[in-house]
Amino acid sequence: PIPNTVLSSKPFLQDFVIDVKNNTAVIADMTDALNPPIAPAFVVINLETGYIRRVLEGNASFLAADEPVEIHGRLVSHKRKDGTTIQPRYPLNPISIDDENNYIYYGAMGNTKIYRIPSAVLADESKQDSDLNKYIEFYANKPKSDGFKVGANGKVYVTDVENSAIVESTPSGVKTIVQSKKDLSWPDGVAIHGNYLYIVANQLHNLPLLNEGKDASKPPYLVLKIKIEE
Repeated sequence: PIPNTVLSSKPFLQDFVIDVKNNTAVIADMTDALNPPIAPAFVVINLETGYIRRVLEGNASFLAADEPVEIHGRLVSHKRKDGTTIQPRYPLNPISIDDENNYIYYGAMGNTKIYRIPSAVLADESKQDSDLNKYIEFYANKPKSDGFKVGANGKVYVTDVENSAIVESTPSGVKTIVQSKKDLSWPDGVAIHGNYLYIVANQLHNLPLLNEGKDASKPPYLVLKIKIEE
């Protein structure tokens, strides 16, 4: 189990990567965006020794833009127990690692930038936050997204939750490769196998928690695949 000593008071552990080169796991702790203030961070696990550390808490690259997520004209909104409504700002969530295990890529769900950090640097237990921050670099633009996956040749396949699409992000720009309001209703997790990208579309924004207490979701909830050039 992950001890409370490396978690915030409101943890929300999200996507994770396994760095086989450095024998490390890195988890994106989004923290609870529905109950700010938030404190997103990486939880880094040494898979040899079991040592766990929390790093870069609150780093600027983990934070959302100060604007809501809007899907087809509707703001993603959460109704609190006291009846008030908020539009959450979603921080650190997607995280991926390249096939060579050289870089870990990440971003905030509610922001439009992909960052990366060398995996060996993040695995170095002697590095403090001030040291790690020096290695963070902007990589590419993206839409507001849930999951993403690093593919070949520097391509990052990104879920575009606001536009029901999948895009390809590179340092050269952002290109939509498929879009479907019907089938890609909140594209969430993605995976690559061979020349196919697999996508989970779960209608998350239509569930009560993010739709002011009302359930507007309608089965089926889909797992899709599209052919990509890898």
